Amino acid sequence: MGFGTLKRVPLLTEDDYLATMGETREPLRPEDAVAVDLESYLRVVDQHDLQGHDFSARAIASAYSMNNGAWQHILFSSAVPNVFLVLVLDGGRNAVYGHHVLDLNQKYGLES
Repeated sequence: MGFGTLKRVPLLTEDDYLATMGETREPLRPEDAVAVDLESYLRVVDQHDLQGHDFSARAIASAYSMNNGAWQHILFSSAVPNVFLVLVLDGGRNAVYGHHVLDLNQKYGLES
């Protein structure tokens, strides 16, 4: 499965999510991102956290390494364009830190 044993992890607030952005961001090819079994992860996520969005396609839209691997952000596409489930991985602990629903439509007034 990679990246530690999954247990229920928190929905990150906007501030918690932004705090993991770091000063440097390097794109990763999806196959180079740390392996996370999304199926298992989604089983431990409170469905309320997904804000009604469907991430069942389990498609990685993009992935980034922040601050030389201190954090990884893996963005999974939803059924709605511009809405992503971001898994935040703590590189120092080799553990999933949390998740955040990034809704660019709402944040920037984009049309889906």
